[in-house]
Amino acid sequence: MSRLVSAFLAFAVFAVAGHAAALYLQPRQSTDATLAAIRERGAQWNRYTVGHVRTTERNLVVRDNPDTITGFSMMDLSEGPLLFTLPAPRLPLYWSVSVYEHDTDTVAIVNDKAALQEVRLAFARPGQVTPSDYTRVEPGSDVAVLLVRAIMPDRNDSAQVEAIRAELGEGTLTAMTQETDK
Repeated sequence: MSRLVSAFLAFAVFAVAGHAAALYLQPRQSTDATLAAIRERGAQWNRYTVGHVRTTERNLVVRDNPDTITGFSMMDLSEGPLLFTLPAPRLPLYWSVSVYEHDTDTVAIVNDKAALQEVRLAFARPGQVTPSDYTRVEPGSDVAVLLVRAIMPDRNDSAQVEAIRAELGEGTLTAMTQETDK
């Protein structure tokens, strides 16, 4: 009987440990797979780009909102802080700037309800210095994802779509240098 109890306890310990490991690793693996697919389409680390209106051929995200235009960057903070600025978009029905950690946890959200003239975010790791006129965001690892979403009033109005893309395109993501710290 004690062998049976010992075997059951060993199984329970390994099952709990395996489950905990899966919960820790799975989000990172999903993020890595998604970022690899995005890199295959030409995305580069620490470069902010604005997408086009989604179609079934272009959509990497399952059940993504087809009325959304997004700006995006894969961020690598291992070389130092990054600074993001975006004049507050005026044309979308709604807009938001979200930052996700490597494990998919949300680290920061700024949206149109904040009534800002400009979004100014500094992404940094602990111990890295950032300018005081930026909101500091500290992801839990060197890898993070920046996502800017804008809801279009009419995805079939090509002039309006291009105007919203232009607004999002005013965003910049730059590596912090000695001069940006002054």
